[in-house]
Amino acid sequence: MDFLASEYRKHFYITMNHPERIQPQLFGVDKIIEAMRLEPAKITRNPNALLMQTRHEDKYQLADDIKKDFKEEIEVDSWGGPLNILEFSPKGINKAYALNYLLKAMRKSTDDLIAFGDEHNDTEMLELAKTGYAMKNASSVLLPHANEQIEWTNEEDGVARKLQELFL
Repeated sequence: MDFLASEYRKHFYITMNHPERIQPQLFGVDKIIEAMRLEPAKITRNPNALLMQTRHEDKYQLADDIKKDFKEEIEVDSWGGPLNILEFSPKGINKAYALNYLLKAMRKSTDDLIAFGDEHNDTEMLELAKTGYAMKNASSVLLPHANEQIEWTNEEDGVARKLQELFL
């Protein structure tokens, strides 16, 4: 395991056994500093999620194995493309859950929703949306959940290009 991070709304803590393997940009910072070190005394409330970067050869199988070990009581999804990151969160808490909340608050339906995804952690969101698009670089695990795979990757501004095609 390269790192374990405990995420909160405005901050995070991270193990620093292998600091050279941590990409600070994943956490929206320029540099990982000592104050961010994960220590038990700093965990005074439940985090929003836990992140783990693994070197396991099959992150999807590892995610399934971990869910089984926890009797399917937690969500374990992957993201980060080639970075092999697993995200742990409470059961039922995912992007679709958040979008459902927003749709209700805005008095909209899933018919008004389109979504874009590239990884395992986007499956529920694509299923929820009336139209779900998989990026060109999407994981093969995601493809069955998408209505269409677009011709561009994230790095090629795929979301912006598809939105331009749809609406302009």
